[in-house]
Amino acid sequence: NAAQTSVSSYTAYTNAITQIDNVVGDSTAGLTPSLASFFSDLQNLTADPSDASSRQAALSGAQTLSASFQSLAATMTSSADSVNSQITSSIQSANSYATQLAALNASIVSAQSTTGQPANELLDQRDQLVASLGNVMQVSTVEQSNGSLDVFVANGQPLVMGTSVSTLVATPSTSNPNNLEVGIESSSGGSTITLPDSSITGGTLG
Repeated sequence: NAAQTSVSSYTAYTNAITQIDNVVGDSTAGLTPSLASFFSDLQNLTADPSDASSRQAALSGAQTLSASFQSLAATMTSSADSVNSQITSSIQSANSYATQLAALNASIVSAQSTTGQPANELLDQRDQLVASLGNVMQVSTVEQSNGSLDVFVANGQPLVMGTSVSTLVATPSTSNPNNLEVGIESSSGGSTITLPDSSITGGTLG
């Protein structure tokens, strides 16, 4: 489960960072050649300020560099929008898995108290749900004596406690409302606790 959580995290990171790297780091079409060409044109202009062709080359280089920065800005905005969409989608998936886990907890406790035997099929289903949740974000689990499984997110906030489920929510960042952060609402309601970015590790959400 831990390995799969890491794989999901690195895959999501790679997909996001590749978009930016293609614009910033591409040696032929990225920002670097535009910068190099612009400063080369400026150097030529400094050597001969009265030369009309040098002035035109410097202007053209400035326009090309400006276009490159605009392209970079558009890519960054698109990337940020994509990350926000992925955060929202990941939260929806995590909440769905958490709800299913709570329902399975109830079924497992009921089945094992009735038969006195492990409810192996239900336990397998629950293990699979924990693995699926781990693809979204890193979690820890604690099995209780009655057979139920409590699930906690990385900073220790409870997500599933027996049959009670807390809800993850996407909230605007206080530092930049255009970016989404992850919050959690307890099963009893009340205020939303914003989870620090550093506490959400692993999985696509991390």
